[in-house]
Amino acid sequence: MQNKTKRASLIILLFLIIAGSIIYSGNWFIETTRQRMLHETEQNLRTSTTQQIALLTVWYGSLLNQVEGIVGADVLRLFASELESSHLSVEKIMSAISFDNRDTENTRDDPVEKKKIEGFIARIDRKSVV
Repeated sequence: MQNKTKRASLIILLFLIIAGSIIYSGNWFIETTRQRMLHETEQNLRTSTTQQIALLTVWYGSLLNQVEGIVGADVLRLFASELESSHLSVEKIMSAISFDNRDTENTRDDPVEKKKIEGFIARIDRKSVV
């Protein structure tokens, strides 16, 4: 009887060791899989966020350029209406405009700005001839 009891105890102990090993291995596998999934999700979110930031930067830049263009056109229209309402000679008004009165040195001799004004004067002169 004692032999059967030892044998039964040994079988139960062996069963408990095997069950514990299975539970531990399963838990380890689940935790490893969970960590890998979290890492992959983090990588996907990081990539997605980077792409969205790039898209927003491009979108914002294009909107900014459009707004600057609209504002520039409105300022030009306002300038044209002021010139037209003053009934003064364009040469007199343009000679009064000095690029030296600007606050910053970078825009003082801006060739793009000068070309815009010269083009504007040419258009005004053509309109006054017609």
